[in-house]
Amino acid sequence: MRIVSMALFVGASVLAACQPAVESTVEVDHEAIAATIREALDVMLAGMNDHDVPRIMSVYAEDVLYVGEGAILEGLDALTEAVGAFHAGPGSEWSTEVDRVTVDVLSGDNALLTASGLTGPELSRGYSLTDVFERRGDAWVIVYEHESVSEPQTSDM
Repeated sequence: MRIVSMALFVGASVLAACQPAVESTVEVDHEAIAATIREALDVMLAGMNDHDVPRIMSVYAEDVLYVGEGAILEGLDALTEAVGAFHAGPGSEWSTEVDRVTVDVLSGDNALLTASGLTGPELSRGYSLTDVFERRGDAWVIVYEHESVSEPQTSDM
């Protein structure tokens, strides 16, 4: 019985290995997805520059994970609290400009955005951002974000 079972297992394994790869029949419109992700970034940046916390947070998932500036925040409530406190305090003097954006569409349901630019009072700090977007229903939302902000740039003059 062991020999028969082993022979069937080996035979099935060989047959499975010889089958052609299954290709997705779902067409992914990379350009449309990338445009949607860029629109979400525009919404977030407009909210940041207007200090409009609800608009900023509208692009994040309920279960977002944020890593940056010495913090790891889990969930939309924790991130909203931190973003609100920042924009009510020192962030009320900040603005942000992005000069480089790349969107990599990973699948019909996932995309990666990387961006860099300047932020801070008088755009005095370098800024880089990495966001993982996921399609949830009809919406694209950020499920993971990492951001880095440099120390203020000073002039030696």
